[in-house]
Amino acid sequence: MSNPYDNPPSEEDIEQTMNEISAKQEAWDPLDLPESQAQLIRDLQAAGAPDAMIARVGAGVYHDYVSTLPMPKHQLVADAQAHDMPEIAHRAKRGDYDDSWGEDND
Repeated sequence: MSNPYDNPPSEEDIEQTMNEISAKQEAWDPLDLPESQAQLIRDLQAAGAPDAMIARVGAGVYHDYVSTLPMPKHQLVADAQAHDMPEIAHRAKRGDYDDSWGEDND
């Protein structure tokens, strides 16, 4: 396996990625969530999660590209464990609520 630092990204690549992240953050619509986040809300509701936790999903707190947290999935796992929802924590660790880069909200 090659070392990923053998061919680091160019400054242009980094700038393009940062612009894509900014665009995704600006376009975030809590009423038109990506399917992974809509599924997370359904699962949280079924597990009896507190309303504040469900609201965090709509605010993008647990989303990899929208959240202001450096590690939003870690926060989701911690919150799920704090509210005795081990299945949600397990599914978050497994990546069930992750979005693919560039996934549309359709």
